[in-house]
Amino acid sequence: MAQNISLRGCPLLSFEAYPDCDSQKQRYLEATWETCEAISMQDFYDGLPEEEKSRVAKIEWLDEIEEWKMIQQHYCFILATKDAEGRKLWANLKIST
Repeated sequence: MAQNISLRGCPLLSFEAYPDCDSQKQRYLEATWETCEAISMQDFYDGLPEEEKSRVAKIEWLDEIEEWKMIQQHYCFILATKDAEGRKLWANLKIST
């Protein structure tokens, strides 16, 4: 499926090395960041209001919903900090992981 997405001009960069948010978080923590919080774009999307989801659903650039979900699960929003304030910043964003 990742190859099919790539052939459509949307390669999942770093997919093999970091296939999900947990592996991305580990990547930052191993690079000496003290805190790291992450949420996949799919989880973020799932938390959007229904009217926004309806608007997005009208955009038909992918044939397969499974491809859309694969892209959304691969890419994520990350906040990594060098001090304990990162968790507070993440909480202030009101994003649940």
